[in-house]
Amino acid sequence: MWPPPKQERLQRKTGAPPRRFPLPWTVRSSEECYWIEDANGKRFAHTYFVDRDLPIGPDYERRLTRREALMIVRNIAKLPDLLRKS
Repeated sequence: MWPPPKQERLQRKTGAPPRRFPLPWTVRSSEECYWIEDANGKRFAHTYFVDRDLPIGPDYERRLTRREALMIVRNIAKLPDLLRKS
């Protein structure tokens, strides 16, 4: 492929290894969790939650709410931008 992708050109210039999870990262969801998906569709950083309307057992109070899980996964998705700025 010519010209080579930006990531490949950067790797040649700096000698840095290729990204394991290429950008952009996207937050996705299902009925029980949120996760991040990279540019290749690889899933990582799954964050599970429970709806407070449906108690599930003795550890019910220790589980994340939907809102808490979403905040965590959104903050993880921001990491590449934060690291680039520092």
